[in-house]
Amino acid sequence: MGNGQPMIDVDYLGGEPTYNTLEEATAAAARKARRDDSESVKGKAIVNYQYVGESLFLLLAGGTVLKMWAGMNGVQWQVLDRHAADEVQMPEELWLRFPDGSTFKWQWKAMLDALPGSKVRYVGNAGATMAVLYVEKCPDMLFSVLIRRSSAEKFLFFSEQ
Repeated sequence: MGNGQPMIDVDYLGGEPTYNTLEEATAAAARKARRDDSESVKGKAIVNYQYVGESLFLLLAGGTVLKMWAGMNGVQWQVLDRHAADEVQMPEELWLRFPDGSTFKWQWKAMLDALPGSKVRYVGNAGATMAVLYVEKCPDMLFSVLIRRSSAEKFLFFSEQ
């Protein structure tokens, strides 16, 4: 595929996403919003990030951390006072093959490298298994959990919308 990267066959946790647009997912999220946590990160600048496969840690101004991870039933997120994660080396891009046979070159690092210096506008659930992140000056991001078919390993997948 590219740079000797093997194709990774994946499935969505809980099946295909159930929303056709980001707006539909956001409307569903608004009905279930965890406003207290969401409001606590609104307007905070992203200083740095760490992505370790199943989790993404967004380090925010003032020391707050927004953790998003691949939970048992979908994407989970939480606001933390501090950050502690093992250092995991991930290839900067991965080739993914979805159940319908479509392939996708996932350049996760390029997406995350654009975040530092931007401010969080909103984070919240998008339906039962997904989450959304809106950040100033960056495309909106939709998060879901993918399962590697060969090992049943879960990882946090995100894409720009």
